[in-house]
Amino acid sequence: SLAYLESAVRLARARFASVSIEVAPLDEDGYRRMLKAGAEGVVVYQEAYDRGAYARVHTSGPKKDYDARLKAPEVAAKAGMRRIGIGALLGLAPWHGEAMALASHALRLQKTAWKSTLTLSLPRLRPAAGGFVPEHPVSDEDLVRLIAALRLLLPDAGIVLSTREAAPLRDRLALAGVTMMSAGSRTE
Repeated sequence: SLAYLESAVRLARARFASVSIEVAPLDEDGYRRMLKAGAEGVVVYQEAYDRGAYARVHTSGPKKDYDARLKAPEVAAKAGMRRIGIGALLGLAPWHGEAMALASHALRLQKTAWKSTLTLSLPRLRPAAGGFVPEHPVSDEDLVRLIAALRLLLPDAGIVLSTREAAPLRDRLALAGVTMMSAGSRTE
């Protein structure tokens, strides 16, 4: 519930200099409540910009509303959030289209949410235990190209890399424009 989230944000803010939240889309009042509780950033991953891919993986519940999710970062910025994070889960749809849509979304946010700092995250689905193989795999080379292109297009945006990536690749990408890395994530 919103009250629970407010309480959690207050507890975290008492112990940390900066608190960001990653929650289902809220309305503007909900984001203002989070801001008042101490959050200053919000992350809302679109996961898939391709509407067909999005519908295949979000079959019910609040996440099913594609448009609400797409608009959530802008609503959060309007409420006063200082940091906005967006991202696409690479592998759900062909990555070229997802990259173009993510870049377009970021450029729009730079115009409509210009008071907020923007970050982009590019986690990718990888083969996993149990025989899972992503329908649209993204190679290491393609990920490097994508990050380099985003860095050139959006020089002021933060680019977040998941630590689920192999250490040698992370080390290379840290030199190519990645500004933040998540810590200790496991997706097995």
